[in-house]
Amino acid sequence: MDFYEFEGKNVFRKYNIKTSEEMLLTSPSDLKEFTYPCVVKSQVLSGKRGKAGGIKFAHNYEEMEEAVKEIFEMEVYGNKVDAILVAEMIDIAKEYYLGITIDPINKQSLLMFSPYGGMEIEELAEDEPDKIFKMNFTSEIDKDVLLEGIGEFNLDENIEKQLIEIIENLVILFNGVDATTVEINPLAVDGDNNLIAIDAKLVIDDNAMFRQDKYQLIDREEDKADGVNKKAKDADLIYVDLDDDGNIGLIAGGAGIGMATMDTIRYYGGKPVNFLDLGGGVTSEKTKKAMELLLTNKKVDGIVVNIFGGINNCEVMAKGIKSAVEEFGENQTVVVKSRGHSQEEGWAIYEELGIHQVKHGTTDDAVNLLLEKMEVR
Repeated sequence: MDFYEFEGKNVFRKYNIKTSEEMLLTSPSDLKEFTYPCVVKSQVLSGKRGKAGGIKFAHNYEEMEEAVKEIFEMEVYGNKVDAILVAEMIDIAKEYYLGITIDPINKQSLLMFSPYGGMEIEELAEDEPDKIFKMNFTSEIDKDVLLEGIGEFNLDENIEKQLIEIIENLVILFNGVDATTVEINPLAVDGDNNLIAIDAKLVIDDNAMFRQDKYQLIDREEDKADGVNKKAKDADLIYVDLDDDGNIGLIAGGAGIGMATMDTIRYYGGKPVNFLDLGGGVTSEKTKKAMELLLTNKKVDGIVVNIFGGINNCEVMAKGIKSAVEEFGENQTVVVKSRGHSQEEGWAIYEELGIHQVKHGTTDDAVNLLLEKMEVR
C-alpha cells in the first residue's frame, strides 16, 4: 500500500523524525491563512510531481489560493489530486537522500544514504553508485559499520550526529509499520543546520494492512469507482504500479517469472508500467481482465506476456487474451512467450490474432522482440 506524502510525514512525526510545518487541504474550501512563503504540493501516489506542475510556490494568500485552485483541477501523470499539502518553505542549505527498502537478492533490508539528494537520485544511483552508501541489515543495523560508511562523506559533526539518530528512528519505523519502502528525499539541512524531512515516501506491505490501516488517513482513488488497483483486486490479480514514466505493460504467470521479466525489461533499456501476476488456477475471464487493464491504459505502448502452462493452461489463457484484444482493440504492440500445457493450441490462437510470439526462445528474446517492434512502429 502506497501512502500519500502527508500520511508518510504523519508516521515520521510519530517516530521522532522532524518534518516541516504543514496544512492539509482536501478541498479548496479548507484553505486558510498560512506562513509565507509556502509550497503548495499535490498529494498523488506518483513521483516527480514538480516536473509535472504538481508543486507550486506562493508568497501570499492570493498566490496560494490560485495555486490550490489550479492543482485541484489538474491531473498529475493521469492521477486525480485527492488532497493538497501546504508546507512552509524551508531555507535549504543542502539536500540528502535517505531510504530503506527490501533487497530481494540478499533477502534483507537495505539502507541507502547519499549526500547528493534531490530529484535526480535515480540517475545518480545509475551513473555514480559510489556516491550512495548501502548497507544490508536484518532487524537492527550495525552501528560501527554505519559510522564507518557515513564517515566516508566527511559530514559536519552536528549533521552526522542528527543523521545517525534519524537513521536509527527510521529503522524502528520500517520494522514497526511493516514497511517495504521508506524514503526521505530530500532530507534537508535548513538554515539553522538542522535536518528536516521535506518529503516522504512510505509503502507498507499489503499483507500487513490489517494491523497498519490506522496510518491510512484518506480514501484511495483506486478503492473508489473503477480505479485500476480496485479492478485488479476484484479480478484476484496481483498488480503493482511501477515506473511513472514507463510505457511497457507486463503480464506474468507467476511472481518469479514476473520479477525476472521486469528486470529484463529494465536491463535492455525499457521501463515497465506495472507488475502483474496472474497467479494459479487461471481462467479465460481472469486473463481477459488482466489484458484489459493494460490495453485500456493510455500509458502502455507495448505489452509483454510471459506465461507458463503448468497448473495453468496455455490455451485457456490465450482465449482470454484473444477476447480482450477483440473487445478493446490492439493499439499496443504485444509479444507473447507462452510455454507448457496446451502450448500448441495457444500458439495457434496468437497466430490467428497476428500477435508476435516467442515460442522456443527466452525471456530476453521476448523483451528484445517487443522493443524492436515498438521502435519500428
